[in-house]
Amino acid sequence: MKKIKEFLLRTSSQFAISSILIMVLIFSAVAFNVYQKLSDYITEQSASAIDTLITQTQERLNSTLRELDSNMQQFCNAMLVQEALYSNSYKNQITSTQLAAVRRQIMQTVAYNDAIDNIELFSTREMIYPFTRASIDQTLSSAEIALADQQNGKIVWLSNPDDSSHTIRAVKRIILPDYDFSFGGYLVFTPKNDFLDFLEKDFKDMNGMALTLSDSNEQKIYQYSNLSDTAGSELPQDPEAYKIVQSHSPYTGWNLTFYVSQTLQSKDIPWLLKTLLLSFSVGGLIFFIACIFICRMISSPLKDMEKVMAHTEDRLQPNLKKYSNTDINNLNASYNAMVDANNQLIEEVYEKELLRTQAEIKALQAQVNPHFIINALESLYWVMIQNGDLKNAEVLLSLARLFQYILKGKDWISLDEELHFIEQYLQIEKFRFGHKLSWNYEVNEMLKEIKIPKLFIHPLVENAVKYAVETTTKNVEIHIEIKGTPTDYQVIVSDNGNGIPPETMQKILLSFKEKNPVGSVSSSYGLANLYKRIQLYYGKNSSLTITTVPQFPGTQVKMRIQI
Repeated sequence: MKKIKEFLLRTSSQFAISSILIMVLIFSAVAFNVYQKLSDYITEQSASAIDTLITQTQERLNSTLRELDSNMQQFCNAMLVQEALYSNSYKNQITSTQLAAVRRQIMQTVAYNDAIDNIELFSTREMIYPFTRASIDQTLSSAEIALADQQNGKIVWLSNPDDSSHTIRAVKRIILPDYDFSFGGYLVFTPKNDFLDFLEKDFKDMNGMALTLSDSNEQKIYQYSNLSDTAGSELPQDPEAYKIVQSHSPYTGWNLTFYVSQTLQSKDIPWLLKTLLLSFSVGGLIFFIACIFICRMISSPLKDMEKVMAHTEDRLQPNLKKYSNTDINNLNASYNAMVDANNQLIEEVYEKELLRTQAEIKALQAQVNPHFIINALESLYWVMIQNGDLKNAEVLLSLARLFQYILKGKDWISLDEELHFIEQYLQIEKFRFGHKLSWNYEVNEMLKEIKIPKLFIHPLVENAVKYAVETTTKNVEIHIEIKGTPTDYQVIVSDNGNGIPPETMQKILLSFKEKNPVGSVSSSYGLANLYKRIQLYYGKNSSLTITTVPQFPGTQVKMRIQI
């Protein structure tokens, strides 16, 4: 459980899981929308195809019937047929020759037309062929005769329910155009019983479909079914399971009805569903692989940084690798900058702690019995006063005050206290050099109360004594100038001595760049140590500069402090 939790809390895992969830949601929404749209489209196209199919079937049926109608019209227009009908109808006689000619014409028509099974010819009086002397009333009902009379020469298609061997019949009122379009009788013919079997041939390969052909009285003429869930002559009645499409023929007056199962209409939808599932599965797999690759690209730099952090000992280690991702490179650059800053801070803290430790050690060494030394110096001072040696007594008193100032426990003092210490120091040096040494001050009064580290300005004055007063026999004046504001001020110590020799100046400047901790510099302890203290206490914005020209009198040391 703990490992699972750790896995879920990783950046790469969270990115991968969130990306996969988003992918699943997007793919599901897109797949659902595409499936719905395409399934509706397939259903519409199936319905349109069914409508087109029933229209074509109706047209084919009508075309076949019209072809029979045309053949029968040619038979009726034959001269020998018209002569025979006219003679029998209006002359009450017909010769055997005419009957034989009619018989040959009928047999020839039946022989040359595969769709016709039987032809019956009636005059206005009696049956001409076959010659049974039966009237038209015995063959057709009065309604059928009336319908034929109403059409007056146009063919009338009839169902034939009483004759199981034939499905349809046709009757035609014969008009004699060669005899002033007089009424000549009736033609009744019956197509073969397999006449409509072409419908079955067209649809036998289409499972889930049925059709019926019925006349204007809803009397069934023909039926074909290829439905697996219906038995015998039963037709489906469930409108939800089957689509029922009907087409009416003005030519015959018949109705052609199609019964199409919803399964047939939607037979391509399962294929569509499988295709979508397969496509999105492949797309999901590709996305998953790409997601893992991208997650590794993102997490790899983070792991590198983690390894670098884990191998840190006394110093933080930067990550020097470069990546193809700008954001990661920016993050890495920020991390490296932080490492540099922290390492520098560690060094500064280390040096401060080392300085403090060394100062404490030196203070402990110097404080073996500091009060005893100060008291001894004061006793010598009073002895010199009693003996009248006032000059040496003043020097000894200044030395005692120097010891007292140095041994104070405070690390930060006011500028005014530092100036008093410098005054005592210069008094001692005055005893050493006499009239050769002089000094003056130019101090902004508002700066006297600012706090500075103890012995902060003294190294500048000591440097002037060392390189200006000690190295010449002429009189030297040291000028101490302090100006500026409490947050940005300058301490300038200048002299009119011979300047610092170039080789000594080079050593001092090199000592500024050394990595030695504060207090470890010996030969140039004052300025080098002061430079490092400035960097530690006030940072890189503060500075210490030295200007000296050995060929011309004078050295100037300028210290600028920015808080």
